[in-house]
Amino acid sequence: MHAFQSLDYSLVDKIHALFVDNFVEGNYDKVEVFYSRFENVMKQEPTTFQLLPIKINVKLDDENTNIDYIFEPDKKTIFETLVDQYLGVNI
Repeated sequence: MHAFQSLDYSLVDKIHALFVDNFVEGNYDKVEVFYSRFENVMKQEPTTFQLLPIKINVKLDDENTNIDYIFEPDKKTIFETLVDQYLGVNI
C-alpha cells in the first residue's frame, strides 16, 4: 500500500499523533514539516516549517516591555486554546 493511495484525514491524524506523542515523550527534539510550496506551474519551492517546539518570534523593545495588558479570558486559557488549535490535540 502506498502512503498516498488512500489519503484521508484519518491517516494524517495518525501521523500527526505519532509525531506529537513522540515529541512530548522526549523521543524527538523537534518536528519539521517539509513540502513543496507552489509558486507557479513551473516552480515549486522546497520549504520547511518547524512544527515543534513552537518558535515564537517576539521583538521586545523599551517602549512595550512594561505594558500591562488585560486578557479575557485569562492568559492560561488563551495559551492552552491556541496550543490545542495549533497542534490539533488536547494537552
